Amino acid sequence: MSNQASNQAINPNDFIITRKRKLYKFAAFQNMANCYDDRNWPNAQEQIIHDSRPLTVEIGAGTALFLTELARLHPERQFIAIDRKSDRLYKGAKLAGELQLDNIVYLWSNACNLASLLPEESVSEIWLTFPDPWPQESNIKHRLTNQKFQEQYHKLLRTNGVLNFKTDNRPLFDWSAEQFDNKQWHIAHLTHNLHDDSSASDDAKIMTTYESRYVSEGKKINYLSAEKI
Repeated sequence: MSNQASNQAINPNDFIITRKRKLYKFAAFQNMANCYDDRNWPNAQEQIIHDSRPLTVEIGAGTALFLTELARLHPERQFIAIDRKSDRLYKGAKLAGELQLDNIVYLWSNACNLASLLPEESVSEIWLTFPDPWPQESNIKHRLTNQKFQEQYHKLLRTNGVLNFKTDNRPLFDWSAEQFDNKQWHIAHLTHNLHDDSSASDDAKIMTTYESRYVSEGKKINYLSAEKI
């Protein structure tokens, strides 16, 4: 499962000075055993995705500290954090290494590549946490909750699989809830104030990096859970 052998040419210590900190994280990510990219993922995924562990995927994971905490709490599950910026994922990957977690990997790729990254009906749970709202109507195609992405999620999820969505952005949340109101999904839970909702799951209340900041500022967190029909 290690991808270290293919990346020995990249030395993170070459980028250790502060002005190259992002380059350091990029190089370090490339050399970590729990980190993958589009190039080495195809050879590794069969070892990671299998029926013995239900699979949870976070799309647009950012630092992936949220999913890393889920992996710590649920050793019986397999987790994949996906983000288009490896320097973000580095933080979660480093923590997972320190905690010696063997049930989570970090995949540097774009959400547009989901169909080639994961087999159909292989995922039990998907998390979308605080994605870019893309407020302009001309940018609806980029929203991770639009119909095109929903179709991909639906194909990836197993029967009765669940998609979870969290955001502080009320307009995006309300628009997204409307998108999930169709024959392919059943909205099992919806709230505009997650952390005051006693019926929401403990997993949903684990905070992302952004979420901790938003809650400290007094912002309410919107959350929905949609089951695949």
